[in-house]
Amino acid sequence: MTRLALKLIALTFVRTSELIEAKWREIDFDARRWNIAAERMKMKTPHVVPLSKQAIEVLVLLKKLTGESGSLFPGDRDPAKPMSNNTILKALERMGYKGEMTGHGFRGLASTLLHEWGFPHEHIELQLSHARVAPSVQRITMLCT
Repeated sequence: MTRLALKLIALTFVRTSELIEAKWREIDFDARRWNIAAERMKMKTPHVVPLSKQAIEVLVLLKKLTGESGSLFPGDRDPAKPMSNNTILKALERMGYKGEMTGHGFRGLASTLLHEWGFPHEHIELQLSHARVAPSVQRITMLCT
């Protein structure tokens, strides 16, 4: 589960808490999107995370492991609680990245790469959930759901 958590955070660049507290009801496999409710978001607005083919593959594997629990990443000792946020940090440390990388670091990495690749700054900020959704984007999102 830890390996899948690392893959998914790298593919979606959500906050660690958003990842480990995720529920299966938030995942829409058909629309290939992850709908995070406003109350779980730092900005207190709903957030839509598009899911790549690779992210869907991770979720399919994960569903086989935790699909019955309701949570994507249930705790090891208490399945009613989410995986510890230290799980990702400790895995990165065991991989040799102590002091160099954290779960949150994937967000900075994504921002840097997307800016270097020429993606519009506003889109990057929106996907990192640093900006509220503009009315035109809200209208498009509502039309797509």
